[in-house]
Amino acid sequence: MIYFIFLAKPETRLYFKGYKGYLFKKFYPFMFLFFVIGIVFVLIFNSIMSYILSQRNEYKYNYERYNLLAEQTTTIMNELKNIDINLSSNKTLDVNELVEVFKQKKKYLEELLRMYEKMRLISDNDELSINYYLARSEYDRMPLYGVDLEKVRKTLKMYLIKSLSKRDFQDIINGFIDEGDYATANYFAYIGFFATKDDEFSALLDLTFKAINEYKNIELEREASIF
Repeated sequence: MIYFIFLAKPETRLYFKGYKGYLFKKFYPFMFLFFVIGIVFVLIFNSIMSYILSQRNEYKYNYERYNLLAEQTTTIMNELKNIDINLSSNKTLDVNELVEVFKQKKKYLEELLRMYEKMRLISDNDELSINYYLARSEYDRMPLYGVDLEKVRKTLKMYLIKSLSKRDFQDIINGFIDEGDYATANYFAYIGFFATKDDEFSALLDLTFKAINEYKNIELEREASIF
């Protein structure tokens, strides 16, 4: 067919064009069939290649984006480690400095969780899921509520903060628990946990959080009953 269209002499093309013999009567249907099959094949091939190329580009984009997010999460985690080291080793921070440190840590944790959520949309593997839930657990334990800073200052004036021991923290926390001030107790439990890395403070954190949540639920029920 290519020969007939492009290479044959004009006389030959005219001869075949006017030829009405048996050969062409049988040959034309096959040519038409092969032509249709060729068109269908080309369309299918182009569709498959377009899909493969689009998937390849999408995979490349997701791979590069995942690696970029992973680098950013590593940077944030290093900042969080520095904050934790500062909290656990430096007992000379005053109340205002502690509040700013907590705010900064909360901001980093929020950003870290956003990064993990974006990464999980690309590839939700086991390691990533574990890191996400660990960060979520740490974020949920942050003192996110208002604390009476004057009460905190007065408490710290009663102790030499540089020499606060595990027992000192426990006495402070238990004192606020006895008063029903679970928010301030939780605040000191959080500081004590990073100052001592003791699991008992983790239990006190859970206890005070539970009491705070119960109090919030009671307040919500009370407000709902009014309306």
